[in-house]
Amino acid sequence: MKNTLHAPDGDTPAGARKWAANRPAVIADALFSPGGRLSWLLLALLLSLVPARAQMEGSEPGRRIGLHLACQCGSCSHTVARCEMFGCFAQTTREEIARMSASGMSDQAILDHYIAKHGQQIYRAQPSAFGWLVPYLALLPGAALIYWFIRRYRRPALVLATGGRPGGPAAPAIDPRYLAQIEKDLE
Repeated sequence: MKNTLHAPDGDTPAGARKWAANRPAVIADALFSPGGRLSWLLLALLLSLVPARAQMEGSEPGRRIGLHLACQCGSCSHTVARCEMFGCFAQTTREEIARMSASGMSDQAILDHYIAKHGQQIYRAQPSAFGWLVPYLALLPGAALIYWFIRRYRRPALVLATGGRPGGPAAPAIDPRYLAQIEKDLE
C-alpha cells in the first residue's frame, strides 16, 4: 500500500494510529521523492528568493548613507536605502554612493554632494527621541478615554431602597397585606 498525505482508513482508531506512526515517512516521501510536487514547489520558491535577497542587501555604504536621503522618484516616501521600485532614483543613487565610497569619499562628503545637487529636501535626519516618543505618548490620552468610557458605562446603575436614583421619585409603599403574606410564607 502506497503512503499518502491523508489517512485512507483514518476513521478507525487502528488506522489513525498506523497513519500517525508513518507520518514522518509520508511527509519525507512527498518532499524528497523525484516526482514530489512539494519538492519542486520548494525549489522554485528558494530560487525565486535569491535575486530578491541580493537586491535587498545592496552595499553597506548605499544602505548607511541612503537612510539619510529621501527617494526622489515622486511616487513613494521611502529613503534611498528602503525604496525597492525597479528603475527608481534610489537604485541608481545606491550604485553612485557605492562608487563614491569606494573612491574614498567620506559619508558626510557624499551627503553634502547630494544636498548640493538636489537641495535640502533630500536630507532625512535621524529621528530624535522626541520623534520616537510622540506616537506612544499620543496613545495615553486615548487609553485614558477608553478607560473612562468603560468605567462610566459599564458600572451597574445604583438602585436605592426608595426605588429610584438619588433625587428621583420614591418607590410606592408596599401593601401591608402582601407583607403579612410574605411573613406567613416564610414561617
